[in-house]
Amino acid sequence: MKKWCISNKINTTMTAQEINSISTNAKFGDKRLNLRFEKILKTLSKQVECSIPQAFKQWGQTKAMYRFLSNKKVNEEIILASHLSSWIDTQISKHSVILAIHDTTELDLTGKRSEDQLGCLAYEKQKGFFYTTLCYAAGKAYRRWFFINITGDATLLL
Repeated sequence: MKKWCISNKINTTMTAQEINSISTNAKFGDKRLNLRFEKILKTLSKQVECSIPQAFKQWGQTKAMYRFLSNKKVNEEIILASHLSSWIDTQISKHSVILAIHDTTELDLTGKRSEDQLGCLAYEKQKGFFYTTLCYAAGKAYRRWFFINITGDATLLL
């Protein structure tokens, strides 16, 4: 079962231009899926905090949303890539300089109860995981900082 988290944590609403850009950048391989994705974004961007049944008031729309998410051509990588691609295009057009600062932290949990469920780090007996953070800084004096962790969640710090 796929886990989905579709939200825009930086802005609570998206403009029609942003929605069009994101849906155009989506590479589902089917124009109908791109059109459905655009309709979904329009609905969800107005009601970010709502669940799917709350956002899509009619059963037919709710069912269409669930069918979209269960389609084999739709996955979180395509959705996130289209959003990120659209965001990068927007930032490049607005700013002359964009910094992308990357850090990967090794979280060593050797000796903890759940170490059997963790992967290896530098050594076979060293258990834990890697946490990746990517920070974008754009604009004059780099006032806007976007932190994106490995799960794809974004946080805006002013």
